[in-house]
Amino acid sequence: MAGSGTEKKVTIYDIAAAANVSVSTVSRAFSRPGRVSNETLNLVYEAAERLGYRYENRPARTTNKKAIPTIAFITQNITNLIHEDIMTGFDDAFEDEYFTIVAETRTRNRSVDEVANFLAPHVSGIVLVGPLAQDSQLAQVYKRFPTVIVQRFAPGIPSVASDAEDGIRELVDLFVAKGHQTFTYVRGPNSSWMDGMRWRTLHNYCHEIGVKLYRTNDTDPDPQGGFKAAKEWLAKPTSAVITFNDMQASGFIQALGRRGLRVPEVVSVAGFDNSLAAPLCNPPLTTLSGAYHRIGQEAARLLRAQIRGRQEVPEQIHVPAFLTVRGSVGAANPKVREIVAAVLAHSQTAKTAKTSM
Repeated sequence: MAGSGTEKKVTIYDIAAAANVSVSTVSRAFSRPGRVSNETLNLVYEAAERLGYRYENRPARTTNKKAIPTIAFITQNITNLIHEDIMTGFDDAFEDEYFTIVAETRTRNRSVDEVANFLAPHVSGIVLVGPLAQDSQLAQVYKRFPTVIVQRFAPGIPSVASDAEDGIRELVDLFVAKGHQTFTYVRGPNSSWMDGMRWRTLHNYCHEIGVKLYRTNDTDPDPQGGFKAAKEWLAKPTSAVITFNDMQASGFIQALGRRGLRVPEVVSVAGFDNSLAAPLCNPPLTTLSGAYHRIGQEAARLLRAQIRGRQEVPEQIHVPAFLTVRGSVGAANPKVREIVAAVLAHSQTAKTAKTSM
C-alpha cells in the first residue's frame, strides 16, 4: 500500500520470473550452486541483485562466463603412485582448459566432506580418489557440487573404478598352476572400499577352488606396511603372498631379503596397481593393473557432463584390470615353513649369543 512504508518482500518466485528460470533452479543456485552452470548462476544472481534480494551465505558470483574451471582432486594419500596416471588420463580427456587443486585428507586427519566444503567456493568440480568415507558423507558432497568418485563405487554417485574380479581369478590360477596351495593376503587400510572388494573376491575364489587363504591385520599401503606384514607372515608362512598394492609388496620383499629369504625361491609375491614400484622391485613384481589412465579419462567425461549442466543418470563405470606377469612368481616351495623356521631359529640363536657376550 502506497505511503504505508511497507515494502514487498522479494521471494525466489520473483527471482525465477526475472531470470526466466524455474523456481527449483533458483533454489539450487543458492543452496547447491555447484549443481548449476555458471551461466545460469549469473542470471539468478543478477536478477536477485536487481530486485534487492539478500542471501547472506550466497557464494561469490562468477562474472566471467568463460571462466576457466578449477577441479579439485581429493585423496587420502597424495604419494600414491597411481594418481599420476589417473590425472594424466583426466587431462587427456577433459578437453576444456582447467586448473587443478590436489588436497590430501591424511595430513591433518580431515574428513572428505570437511575438505570439500572448504574448497567449494573455489572449484567447479571434485574428483574423490579412493575416499575413506561413509556413503552418506559422499552423498552430501555430491548434492552440493559436481562430483566423481574414482576407485570406489557409491550408490547414486557417478563413479569409475577398476574391476579386478576376473584379474584376481587369473592371478590365483597363475599361482595354482605353479603348485601353490596356501596364500596370504596383505590387507590395506581397514576403511578402504577397494581393500574389501579385493579380499572378498580372493576369499570367494580360493574357497571355490579349495586352496587355503589367510590375511594379515590391516596395514598401511606403503613399504612400511609391507615390512609390518612380513613379520606376520613369518609367524605363519605360506608359499604365495598377494599384497594390497605394489608399495606394500616392495617393503615385504625387502624385509624378507634382509633375512636371506629370496623371492620367488622361497615365497612368490604379487601386488596391485602396476605402479612405478613394480618393475623396480627385485625381482620385478607380478601385478594387477587397474588401467588408471582410462579411469582418469572416464572420470573426466563424467565430471565434464555435470559441470556443463547435463544432469544424466549417475553412471558407474567398471574398467577391466589386466595381469602383468614378472619374475616375482615362481614354483611353490614345499619346504617354505621349514626354511622360515630355520631362519628364525638361527636369528634367535645369534641374538642370544650376542646378549650373552
